[in-house]
Amino acid sequence: MKKIIILVAAMLFINNALAIALGDYINGNSARVQITSNRSMSFVTSDAKHSEYKLITNTGTTMILVNNKGQVYGFNWQDRRPALSQMLGPYKNEFDIAFKNRANKFNHRYLDINSPHLHIEQFGLPGAVMQGEMTATDLAPAN
Repeated sequence: MKKIIILVAAMLFINNALAIALGDYINGNSARVQITSNRSMSFVTSDAKHSEYKLITNTGTTMILVNNKGQVYGFNWQDRRPALSQMLGPYKNEFDIAFKNRANKFNHRYLDINSPHLHIEQFGLPGAVMQGEMTATDLAPAN
């Protein structure tokens, strides 16, 4: 029984080790590292201000937005189980404070977070496909 528990814990650690968060650096080489049996990541487009990568998992699709310095500044997703905690990275504490102090605490279909360095919007039904976007405004390219 202990061997099974250790194996499951190791599998969870390996999957989480490949998580991408706001502020992480991504390029074509790191995108190739993200390809596993249950996920694939590919380059989509680029311009002078940013690049986009598409991450496909068994629960949905996430677009990863990267500034011209190679740093992740945002995500757009359509996923049954978006990994908000993992995506937030160093912005987790700011999110927790904003989430605790949000105006509408009873709407389980819509989430809107606006804090000094973070913007998150998500809608959908729990258990169904959730759609959303997350931007670290201090990392986003200037308009």
